[in-house]
Amino acid sequence: MVGRNLWAEALTRRATARRRGDGHVGVAVSAKHTKHVKPKYEIVMTLKPKQSSFYLSALLLALARTVCLGADPLDEWQWRNPLPNANVFNGITYADGRFVAVGNGGWLATSSNGLVWAESEIGPVLGSNTTYDLYAIAYGSNTFVAAGYAQPAVGYGQGIILTSPDAITWTPAPVPRGLYRLTAALYAADRFVVAGDSTGGGVLLISADGASWTMQQPGSLPFLSLAYGNGTYLAGTGNALYLSDDPAQGWRKWILNPADTNTWFLTAPLSGLAYGGGVYVGVGGSYPIVSPDPYSWTTFTFTNLPPQRVPISTVAYGAGDFVGVGGNGLVATSADGAKWLQRSLPSGANLHALAYGNGTWVMLGEPDIIVSTNLARAAVSVYVASFEDLVTNVTTADLMGVAYGNGRFLAAGYGGRAFVSTDGARWAPAGSVGLPADAGVEAVAYGAGIYAAADSDGNIASSTDGIEWTRRVSTVAPGAFYVSLTYGGGRLVFVGGGSSGDAVAASSTNGVDWTVADTGYAGRLDAVAYGNGTYVAGGDAVLTSPDATNWTVQYSGASATVRGLAYGDGQFVAVGDALIMTSPDGASWTPARTPTAADLTAVSFGHGAFVALGKRGPILTSTNGLDWVTHDIGTMWYLGGIAYGQGTFIVVGATGTILQSGQLPLTGLRLGPIAALANGAVSFGAAGPPDETWTIQASDNLLDWSCFTDLPGTNGTVEVVDPGATNDTQRFYRGVGW
Repeated sequence: MVGRNLWAEALTRRATARRRGDGHVGVAVSAKHTKHVKPKYEIVMTLKPKQSSFYLSALLLALARTVCLGADPLDEWQWRNPLPNANVFNGITYADGRFVAVGNGGWLATSSNGLVWAESEIGPVLGSNTTYDLYAIAYGSNTFVAAGYAQPAVGYGQGIILTSPDAITWTPAPVPRGLYRLTAALYAADRFVVAGDSTGGGVLLISADGASWTMQQPGSLPFLSLAYGNGTYLAGTGNALYLSDDPAQGWRKWILNPADTNTWFLTAPLSGLAYGGGVYVGVGGSYPIVSPDPYSWTTFTFTNLPPQRVPISTVAYGAGDFVGVGGNGLVATSADGAKWLQRSLPSGANLHALAYGNGTWVMLGEPDIIVSTNLARAAVSVYVASFEDLVTNVTTADLMGVAYGNGRFLAAGYGGRAFVSTDGARWAPAGSVGLPADAGVEAVAYGAGIYAAADSDGNIASSTDGIEWTRRVSTVAPGAFYVSLTYGGGRLVFVGGGSSGDAVAASSTNGVDWTVADTGYAGRLDAVAYGNGTYVAGGDAVLTSPDATNWTVQYSGASATVRGLAYGDGQFVAVGDALIMTSPDGASWTPARTPTAADLTAVSFGHGAFVALGKRGPILTSTNGLDWVTHDIGTMWYLGGIAYGQGTFIVVGATGTILQSGQLPLTGLRLGPIAALANGAVSFGAAGPPDETWTIQASDNLLDWSCFTDLPGTNGTVEVVDPGATNDTQRFYRGVGW
């Protein structure tokens, strides 16, 4: 699950070796429960007396294998950007003392004041293989009604209605077949009305209790908006209104004919309707339209700005004011529907829904949530309203690639800009990667002290710090669209294909000089990985190479496209369209059991686990590449890139999505034995797995610690030398995992 306040419960064990007065070594072990976003596991050993080194080495090895976590970190994912998350909420109402918003992926959010929100996922009420989005919500007769559209893994989509007594437990309501997207919902005068589209044209669904529904199809165009006032129901479509005194008895069509020469309504859909203060208001075109009854409509302009090119998309009434919202952060207010003030919010949010309650207006965007408690009336000549955007972000651009190296994560995507983080939690812009902004970065990688980035035309740039970039290769694969980067065997390797002509590969040992090779394969290449002396590229076929220059097409037996590749624990794993398969060498492949029908876009290996991304969620994990576990991370956004570093996985995707897994335990560091060198310095061995990073610290009193070297994954034992030990009578060492 995803939560903004999920914390891993970890047991931190600290072993401290102290020199006692009798010359022996005493070991004090204490354990305490602590809560950390990224738990630390410290392993401590002392230099003197020298005869203690053997015993300390054994003790440290035992401790390194007894660290425990209370929950699976790969089942705990936190949003890092945007905050609170990137889920889009489409419809909102205020009822029963709270705001309730519904959105894509069946996500729901509630708030009593509009400022603090609790978010949850309604869940697979339509079956595990059916995804759905909700567009509208209404409340009445002690029942919430949400309307939307569902898409099964196989077959045609269908309009849906869900009901709930408490906005917690939801039940699908039986509705007629042939419904398309249902986009508006209303409760008034003891009736629910839901509006949308169907195979037979615009559709209106009517219910007294939310459980039993009857369908009417009075119009050919989709219905987009609903309102009720002064005994009349209104349903808006293209250039017409449909009116009813009793929806169960039918509807009558009314062609809009405002009493002026503006003709926006002839082509613009009537996307918003509201009633208040004795007048009806409709929006959707360049101007709002107003009527004292459902029949006599007049167009009005704005008093403080020229006509708005981006129209008001929807409107609501509350606290004596009409409020309309639209694209580019448009907010407009009116006390009577005739005189309007408008302004654009600084965020430029595209707003599409709003509700009023408890003295507060809440406006929904993509993915903004805007709150205001002092919207000014149109009679005020100066617009004095204040707004608070509850969604913060470092970017809303689609992120397509992420890599880890040199102590930091780097993500990049459309717009050609990079973003960096030293811990995966806090991100900052790092500027342009030096590639054409219109192409967008499709892949990034790190190796040999170099970051590399590639766009969809095969332009490649490199950087030593992720901030200052230089373009190295120009259009090596023009129009390829499908590209990938990896590091292995001492080389950065690029593959790209999908345009006319053969797919190409390019490789570099320094990130500056690149050698381009023709793969001999005319087709699409989406992914590349390295392992066991072999480069493997995948797309509509699988290719292998010993040197990134000479490539051989292999038969994988897969009928689906390979979109992601990773190597770990002695095997390659390939993922794609409802596809997972494994190979020891890139030549012979074995299909794996796939627990989801979702298309998979990428896969990575770290900390003994493969992690694969569903195109719009979920995330799959496996320790052997054959048996997979599904994790619901609560998003329907496209997920395209994944990387491992510092004991955590980072996932990136559309609209600036950045997700971080829980902290995986860093348990494999071994220190010792200690040896005194002739010059007075000290050396000792250090060994840890290749996917863990540690900092070695030293102290002469067990209180004040200083860092003197970083220890990346060693893949074996390395010697650590501490020249600072020459003047100390005692010296303690520890490894701190981050």
